[in-house]
Amino acid sequence: MMNNTNYANNSELILYESDNSNIKGTPSKVAFPETEDEIINLIKNTKSDIIPRGAGTNYVGAVTPNDSLIICTKKMKKVIDFDAKTKTIYTESGATIKELNEKLKAIGFEFPIHTNPESTLGGMIALNTLSNLGKYGNMKEHLEEIEFINGRGELTQISKGDLSDICGMEGTTGIITRAKIKIIPIPKRSASIFQSEDIEELITVSKRLMIDKEIVSLKFYSPTSSKIIGLPEKNNLIIIFSSNRGKIIGDEYKKLEKLVGSSINKLRSNDYTEIEESRFILNKLEDFILFISKNRIPFFGDFTSDSIYTFFRNNDKTQEDIRNIIRKMSGRPFLGIGLKRKNILEPLRRKILQRVKQRYDPFFKLNKGKLIDIVKKEKTNPEKPEEKMNQFILKVEDTEKDSLNNQLEDYKYTFQPEPNPENKKEIESFSKNIPREINQFESQLENQLKTQSDNQSEIQSETPPEPQPEPPHETHQETYLQTPQETHQETNPQTHPQETPPGKTTTSDNLDRTSKSEEDLIRDIMFNKT
Repeated sequence: MMNNTNYANNSELILYESDNSNIKGTPSKVAFPETEDEIINLIKNTKSDIIPRGAGTNYVGAVTPNDSLIICTKKMKKVIDFDAKTKTIYTESGATIKELNEKLKAIGFEFPIHTNPESTLGGMIALNTLSNLGKYGNMKEHLEEIEFINGRGELTQISKGDLSDICGMEGTTGIITRAKIKIIPIPKRSASIFQSEDIEELITVSKRLMIDKEIVSLKFYSPTSSKIIGLPEKNNLIIIFSSNRGKIIGDEYKKLEKLVGSSINKLRSNDYTEIEESRFILNKLEDFILFISKNRIPFFGDFTSDSIYTFFRNNDKTQEDIRNIIRKMSGRPFLGIGLKRKNILEPLRRKILQRVKQRYDPFFKLNKGKLIDIVKKEKTNPEKPEEKMNQFILKVEDTEKDSLNNQLEDYKYTFQPEPNPENKKEIESFSKNIPREINQFESQLENQLKTQSDNQSEIQSETPPEPQPEPPHETHQETYLQTPQETHQETNPQTHPQETPPGKTTTSDNLDRTSKSEEDLIRDIMFNKT
């Protein structure tokens, strides 16, 4: 196969030493394939570490090289197919979100995962990126199919059931080349801003707004972060609608949209270079916000996705404390794991990820050291075929021997040998005593039964007869067990009140049951006043 792949020159390698995490490494080469065949050829003919890369917009060191071959997919950006009925588009992975939405805008559609406009589709799938507009969720929720090349250099296609083997695996299981994604008609968006000095008031307002179906984002900003991005130094709540209900529309809305999209970069440019982001469940986000507000830590987030970003200056000791609090509150990062956060993975999760990687990348070529660490075990003394066969034969013999021993043990306990003379005498003596013991037991049982019968007779003779109750007067006689005919004969409870049976008590529920429909009566029961 001819290798027509373009490579970066030596002066350009410095551009690929790092991503937005600012963790630096060393690339050996940077390739720019334009076809899947070129990627297959690169994987099959490379023994060193291979790093799939899009635009490098992640913050966790997910594409930091280590004397690695970087395969950059930014030249693979063709739109292959569009289906208006199913509202899906099939495109190559190197297209950026900005480029993709510019093409979709011409036909009245958009891809709703709003994030850094320079992010590529493949990079967003690898990180399972969360949308800036929280109600649209993350990448996996908008994926139909993924086409990728695994660590063996095989072109593979997966759909719904196996998306997690690639989506969110940060390029450790394959290089994404194409994807079928769901798109939506472009809505008319608008926004409103609510401001408050009290963070608890802002949380209360957001709870009321959460049920509104036209609200796609409830972005909240602390006073410090508000000031840095250009808002008044208060607690700000930006409410984004998928309609024209908001007060900010048209060009003003576009300005606000850019401001929201640049929030992370503006905070990082003001010396808040370290980020701890998390998603919470079960209303824990509110507790976390109240805690960090007291500590004056800059933050912003989105109530519609239960997500929050907290910012720290370099070497800020409180960052580790906040990280520990996030773990205790079961918060989960959503910007990726990369090099920065491998230590937060739970042992069980790490094992699952290792098995998935080994399935698709058995030679450990792809993105070594990212997400998880897997050390390939190398045999110091490779075995010859004859040695392997001898070991196999010995193993089979041992298995057969164990099986035979088990069978002999079962036989020994199942089939007893012929008893010796002494045992025979004991057995005969025991057998002779059996009839006598049975007769003794029967006589004891008869005596016990006779004694119980005599005692019962004495108790009955001493017990006086119960007095017969006097018959009630005819005018007060009531029948509590009615016949089917009587139960159907309704009477007015006011004209013929029912007396309480002797020994019974009644309670009043203050309900008027005369001339009431069933619906009115149920309403009275639900809102009964004593």
